[in-house]
Amino acid sequence: MVKIKLKKDVNGPEYEVEPVVINKMNPDDVCGGEIAPVPYCNVVMVAETGSGKSSVLKDLVLRTVGNALVVAFVPTIDSDPTWLLIRQKLQERGNRFIGFSTLESELSDNVDDEFSEDSDEIVINSSEEKVKSKKIRKVNNLKELANCFLKYPMLEDPRCSSKVCPRIVVVMDDMREYLKHPSVAEFMSISRHCKAKFIISTQGIHDLPPVALRQVRQWYLFKGFPKEKVEKIRKDAGIPMDLETFYKLYTHATREPFSFLLINKNGNDFDYWSKFRHRYEFSE
Repeated sequence: MVKIKLKKDVNGPEYEVEPVVINKMNPDDVCGGEIAPVPYCNVVMVAETGSGKSSVLKDLVLRTVGNALVVAFVPTIDSDPTWLLIRQKLQERGNRFIGFSTLESELSDNVDDEFSEDSDEIVINSSEEKVKSKKIRKVNNLKELANCFLKYPMLEDPRCSSKVCPRIVVVMDDMREYLKHPSVAEFMSISRHCKAKFIISTQGIHDLPPVALRQVRQWYLFKGFPKEKVEKIRKDAGIPMDLETFYKLYTHATREPFSFLLINKNGNDFDYWSKFRHRYEFSE
């Protein structure tokens, strides 16, 4: 048996590790902080068809976007009623909007022209194409796309002057075939450094790889998932709760039509809500 002995080096420097103190952001200082207390984070919505997910997605975007640029990846970007309404509302408020129908989209090189003062809305690579350029290049990487647009100044908006807003809001809605694309997980790992809110809306938790799921800060779980899928979510989200308790929490939060369990993760701390109004409290 090997014996190990710790010996102090009297000539060594005195050193103690001190934690870096990071002040928590007050939700009152965040645009839409009453429903999303962190302006820059990754959000995942998981729901079956007809659960009310689209309505909640609309509210989340419109209430938390502030004066940010909105980039949406939606297969039916030009025909989906929810996205037609979101686009209209954003345009009325002066937000810049870019819509893609696929992750492998075309983006013109002269993006300065696309962001002229007269342009409130840009739709690229769609049946309603509004941007024409002689120089076109393929963009199939979310990190590259974000870097293209983050250099543009945010619009002045007096409604947001006293609130913290994201610089860019990226949404992937029902883009199931692209969620395992390497750039998705890569962008999730850097989104907060870009001051971005990244929202993924999908019908299946298996659509995202584990490395991406570990980056999620806010979860929306809608009604209708069996116990085995709830167990996968519990494990992937790292929720410090046994399956029976968590499943009971989930079924209670989603007992009404169009309801959902909202989970906010802050480091190792979690809080749980039924929709946006009722917070669960636990006692031994």
